[in-house]
Amino acid sequence: MTTMSQKVSEIAAFTRLKVLSITSTSEKPERIEGLMSFIWQPNSCLENLSVSNCFILDRVDLFPTSSCSLMVNSNLTSLSLDLGHICFAIVLMPFVPALEHFEVRLHDVYNQRSAFRPEFLQKREWPTKVKSLRFISYDQYMNTASFCAFVQRFSLSLEHLSFYMSTHERYLMSTHRNFEHYLLDHLPHLKQINFCVSSGVMNVEIDRREKFDH
Repeated sequence: MTTMSQKVSEIAAFTRLKVLSITSTSEKPERIEGLMSFIWQPNSCLENLSVSNCFILDRVDLFPTSSCSLMVNSNLTSLSLDLGHICFAIVLMPFVPALEHFEVRLHDVYNQRSAFRPEFLQKREWPTKVKSLRFISYDQYMNTASFCAFVQRFSLSLEHLSFYMSTHERYLMSTHRNFEHYLLDHLPHLKQINFCVSSGVMNVEIDRREKFDH
């Protein structure tokens, strides 16, 4: 059986490709190797990329950041990705300066919550045209303070925010209301917000998440 990774060379042959959508039908997200260098390079014409139930970026591609082999794609305006940690999304931001629509889905690949040190976020360049952000943390606990810091970096342009996350009570800001107020206070251009934060038993919330997905 031909794997997704083996088909990368066929995809890369379409040098003028502007829209690319890949969906894996495997039970768990699979790794697609080699596609990263086709997308993140100066001559790429790709404007819209959607990758579902598979990873095209992993820890080995992005860390250490000093050896990261990504190059800037100035044409990419719409991006939908599955990632193993929120830090991967942060490292990616300097390489998508024209980004306008961003969807990220986190999966618990490394058995650790999504959190980071403030200085890790502050030293990154950031796209200034992102109008819509959709963020779903499927089975990875999210630190809400880290999430707020991440979202705040889009404050210059963000108009539509949609997110679902599961978290533990110890990772919550003092109250859900404080969490909501923080987002509204720091996103002056926001026109629409849709969210669900689950801090209870995760399997009890499955129905809620499925409704949110649709």
